[in-house]
Amino acid sequence: MHLLHLVEPWSQTRAEPLERIAGTDAAAEGAAACLATASYHTHAALIVGPRSAEIRARALGVRTFDTVCPIHDSRKHGVSLLRRLLAHRTSPDRIVVWSSHLDSWAQQFDVQIVRPWESELKDVTARISGERTQTHLRSAMRTNLGIEDDAIVIALADDPPMEADLWTFAAVLSMLETAGAPVIGVAPMAAHQRGRGRRFLRTHGLSQNLVLIDEPIWAFSPAIDLAVVTTGTSSQAREFGEMPASSAREFSWSRVMAAERMQFRGVPTITVDAIAIPAALHSQAVAFDGRASSLAGKLLPLAESALARRDFKDVLTNGVPAHAKALASHLLWQLTAMPGEAAPSDALQEASEQ
Repeated sequence: MHLLHLVEPWSQTRAEPLERIAGTDAAAEGAAACLATASYHTHAALIVGPRSAEIRARALGVRTFDTVCPIHDSRKHGVSLLRRLLAHRTSPDRIVVWSSHLDSWAQQFDVQIVRPWESELKDVTARISGERTQTHLRSAMRTNLGIEDDAIVIALADDPPMEADLWTFAAVLSMLETAGAPVIGVAPMAAHQRGRGRRFLRTHGLSQNLVLIDEPIWAFSPAIDLAVVTTGTSSQAREFGEMPASSAREFSWSRVMAAERMQFRGVPTITVDAIAIPAALHSQAVAFDGRASSLAGKLLPLAESALARRDFKDVLTNGVPAHAKALASHLLWQLTAMPGEAAPSDALQEASEQ
């Protein structure tokens, strides 16, 4: 079976017009997991977006792909480019659409469409790809960020970056400072409510406690002690009213992926999404809601205690890598299974234990 993965990584140039959902890191990471897993199916990836999207896709592990960049984000032009590309390639048996925005593209072709963000893949994909934290890079990365070696660093890890709520994050940093646990926050430059969050920190004399970066947050995981995922509802939904149900599902899925992406790299992560947290860590890592007070309450014990952070990491280290192969097999089965086909029992058993 030949599968074509339509992937739209997040890129800054696509995040400015908020009429629609921008791409996500979760899309590229999910596709990378499939392409990297050996199977009797063949996989090909098509990256949709500008040069910055290509760079981000490679950083997330998508090594081989074709690229199209439609003029002014035009669906008609995009479909035309895709038809032209497929005329010189093996026709796909299924198209795997990793972004709701690209669903209308796939519908122009007479093939079965698979939509990972509509299924239960959100609890399967995130632990497949990525590499373990490389501790020897910690000092060099911190120097690059202008952060002291002994500082406690918390990352704002939402996906896509424009969904990260810097106002909430700033309040979290302030609460931890007040509680006697000063920390340094690292957040994406494209974060939502960036101006409000920075003004808040400046007013409270904490401007030096925040570092904004353009690079993917997870790329700095060796330098990060803790992470938090702030969004419970999309910033676009808050500002522009109800978003399409498909987009809401896609963002929920990418938010879970964001938390698991950091955990895979050994970074203790606080979130409101229980499905992203190993069961043994629910009491420590699952916040009651997305308010700053709830998030800070979960972060405080970890910020104060190196032992608590080490115990948390031990659970992640022992619980995540052992299941990667089975989880990858389960993901591929969901993408390729025929109607009524039973899942591989070993993969399902492993996946159900997560």
